[in-house]
Formats: sequence, structure tokens, C-alpha cells
Amino acid sequence: MLLTTFTLAFLLPAAHQDAPPSPRIHLPKKLAADVALQRCRDTLDAALPPVTDTSPPFTVVLDGQSPDLTPDGFAFSAAGGPSPVAIRAKTPRAACYALNELARRVRLSQWTPGEPLELLRNPAFTDRFCSMHDNFGEVRFDTQFRDPKLLFDLGFNG
Repeated sequence: MLLTTFTLAFLLPAAHQDAPPSPRIHLPKKLAADVALQRCRDTLDAALPPVTDTSPPFTVVLDGQSPDLTPDGFAFSAAGGPSPVAIRAKTPRAACYALNELARRVRLSQWTPGEPLELLRNPAFTDRFCSMHDNFGEVRFDTQFRDPKLLFDLGFNG
């Protein structure tokens, strides 16, 4: 599962590599250089509406000792309005899952920043796999299922 998460994160457009950190999504300092988390953060930032004075900040907190979270579990808490959105995760992988889940909800209009949200995913996903079978020596066929954004939007995690 860990390999899948980082594989999907590295398939995001290269433009994210040089993008400045989002002013509204705050990662823990010890993870600021984590490329996978940077890309997950940038995915959420791209899905969010433009920043306004009432845009809530997003704060990611790693809580490795939390007894209520599994290693890939995460929790969101948003009171609504300009109050901060707290994203709590036990591991960096879980933080990536959380950021991508928020991006998915925003893109699919299931949640808008400023609305209340309480969510606990523990574990983050049940197993849902998407498998591509390319035949050796044959031309790869075009399919929408090579798009990591679409796969996350559909709920695939492996």
C-alpha cells in the first residue's frame, strides 16, 4: 500500500515540484521536504477555490502516538467559517491520504471550505484496486484509468 501511495503521488505533473509552498496548507516542519507530501498538498491547493480573506487555513498534524488512529488512518475537523481545518494523521502516508481525500471531496463538490466537516477514516481505505494489464510488445492503449487524479476520485487506492 505504501508503494502505491508514493507511486500515485509521483505521477502528478512535474509543475508541482517547483511550486512555492501553499500559504494556506501548513505541513509539519519535519515533513516540509517530503516530496510526496508536497505533491499531495499541491493537489489539494489546486482543487481549492482562490484564497480570500475568509479562506480557512489547513493544518496537518502528525500524531504518531495517537491510540485512536491506525497507521494509515486520519481525521478531519472543520468547524466551518474561517476556522482552521485540522488534519490529523499518524504517519506521512496517512497525511497524503487525508490531503488527497479532501482534494477529492472539493473536486466532486462534496465539501466546500468554510462548511463544517468531521470525518474519521480508520483505516484510510478498504482495499480497492485498479489494475492495468499491458501486453509485452504491444502498443499501450489509451485509457482514462492511467490518470491518478481520476483513480483517487473514483476511490481506488491500489
